[in-house]
Amino acid sequence: MRKKLLCYFFIFLFLMLPNNSLGFEISPNQSLKQIIIQIQSTESSNNTSSLSIRSKELFRQVEKMLKDKNTLKTKIKYHHISDATLILQNKNQTKTYVINEMLNLIDEKQGVLFHLPSDLKIKINKYVNIVRKKHYGYLLTWEQAKEKLPKYSIFTVIDLETGLSFKVQRRAGSKHADVQPLTAKDSKIMKQIYNGQWSWNRRAVLIQSGDYSIAGSMNGMPHGGDGIPHNDFSGHFCIHFLGSTTHRLKNVDLSHQSMLYKAAGMWTKYIQSATPNDVIDSFFIALNQKDLFLLKTLFPHKNHDQIETFKEEMETNSKIRRLSSYAEEEYDDLWLVIPIQAVLTTKHNKNQIVVYHFYLQKNAITNTWKIYDVTKNY
Repeated sequence: MRKKLLCYFFIFLFLMLPNNSLGFEISPNQSLKQIIIQIQSTESSNNTSSLSIRSKELFRQVEKMLKDKNTLKTKIKYHHISDATLILQNKNQTKTYVINEMLNLIDEKQGVLFHLPSDLKIKINKYVNIVRKKHYGYLLTWEQAKEKLPKYSIFTVIDLETGLSFKVQRRAGSKHADVQPLTAKDSKIMKQIYNGQWSWNRRAVLIQSGDYSIAGSMNGMPHGGDGIPHNDFSGHFCIHFLGSTTHRLKNVDLSHQSMLYKAAGMWTKYIQSATPNDVIDSFFIALNQKDLFLLKTLFPHKNHDQIETFKEEMETNSKIRRLSSYAEEEYDDLWLVIPIQAVLTTKHNKNQIVVYHFYLQKNAITNTWKIYDVTKNY
């Protein structure tokens, strides 16, 4: 009897542990009713973290709210991008809802937003935060990070989008970490993350040191000094943390910092308080880093008409550099039109001067600036 009780106890603990995409699969044959909270940093990400909640009370509360005719519902066509979903599973039936920033549920297929009561929001928010804490890394300054990752230490780098991981050793770096893949196998995995081509593009990564996960941003280009033989990686690559600067210019790299916020699960929060200049900088960063997620967060909703246009521009152009600035001031108006001159470099290394006109609107309730339209003059 005692052995049986212990067995049930350990099964219960296992079921309540957060799961990731490698160790967790939603089975259509499960007979238990359960709610699954899932975090996925972007819509195209292969890396997910999940938590199964087998609470009859919570299941009944959510199910009743969704079926109740008196539940406040809103028909919607579009919504903001979100990293969280709630999966309602009952025997062989599953139903997936997006959890939006207000902790309401969205049925994307039906185009319906369900307004949750505050007590249910509190419960769901508790579980969402548990999974987010597991999925993302802690945002540490460079001064804090270098204490946890001393010179010659070995640690694991996990790519946030793919979930692929490889081991590295920190070899140098006074303003950021200069690291090298530990073995040829590690170099091969890193190159796979960059689709088989070494690149200066920044990627959001998690640095695993013991049981501690730190938000980081890496580039994927071998350069500079080498120190580990036979690892098929000629040189080192850089990992930046909050406030890290480049060696040459001694400046904080905004592209790296953007990926840091993404790796910490804080990008959406950052962009909600961004100035018009920050939004425009983020637009150019998204194009240069070919990051569709960043781009989508800058528009009023994830299905904005111009997103596909700029997605194509990501693929046809190799680089875009902002030339002109816009003086920061108090923005009393809810609408702004900001002209910005930039140089566009094609994949054939041809340069073009382009003037972008950004039409931005400020949400009067949230004070968030969004891009409503962009025009270009060559």
